Amino acid sequence: MPDPITIQIPRLHDGQREIVDAAARFNVLECGRRFGKTTLGEWLAVTSALAGHPVGWFSPTYKLLADAWREVSRMVTPVVKSPNVQERRLELITGGLIDFRSLDSVNSGRGRKYKRVLIDEAGIVRDLQECWHA
Repeated sequence: MPDPITIQIPRLHDGQREIVDAAARFNVLECGRRFGKTTLGEWLAVTSALAGHPVGWFSPTYKLLADAWREVSRMVTPVVKSPNVQERRLELITGGLIDFRSLDSVNSGRGRKYKRVLIDEAGIVRDLQECWHA
């Protein structure tokens, strides 16, 4: 019998757990700098992809998504079926995937289908409403 695969995902603090437990279809967080919004987003992305769902992670620029890309890539390395560093796409053996995309273009998410979408630093995305409706 093969060894079980261990994934190290962050443990949520009480405030993050409260957000997860009260989540609706659409959620907006406005929290302080050290609350852990990005860590919560990483947790949501990884747990959704492990469950076999497609996930889209969007940030205002590629520079701003670099840290999340590296952290999520590190977390899921044991279960990555097909990593694509150039496209910042992680396909998992569970059938899930995580796409990391920049919102520097209004059409960045056009034609994509995700079960979960996370927009990190949404407050500084130029033309966010237009991106959302594209």
